[in-house]
Amino acid sequence: KYKRVDTMAEFVKKSAEFKKKTDETTAVITQLTSVIELKKNRIAQLNAEIEADKLGLEAYGPKTIVAHRQRQEVCRGIIKECEEWIEFFDGAIGPFEKQYHDSQDAVRVKYDEAMLTYKKSIETLIREFGYNPAFKRWHDQL
Repeated sequence: KYKRVDTMAEFVKKSAEFKKKTDETTAVITQLTSVIELKKNRIAQLNAEIEADKLGLEAYGPKTIVAHRQRQEVCRGIIKECEEWIEFFDGAIGPFEKQYHDSQDAVRVKYDEAMLTYKKSIETLIREFGYNPAFKRWHDQL
């Protein structure tokens, strides 16, 4: 089971290797122990915070329920006011909105007609007067 060491040099070498491995193992064990202790301390701290939260919840729990109900009532009131305003807006502003959209449609139609007329007039200038749009200068009048 044990090997016999033949020379003192081999014994010193094996002894140094054993000490190195022992030191590495000791360092790893020390690091693991410190990590475990840190985790134990953190767990204890968290447990203390949980207990404090439980006490606070027991003390303020009923107040939070009342505050939550009041908040719900306020939100319902705001929603009701918004719905009433929307109904008023649709009733009062709705006809004007339709008229606005109708006028936009009319302007769109007139614009399309104007662009068509412009295109026809450019074609007439090209056909009748030899006008070349590529050579138009900024101060030229049509």
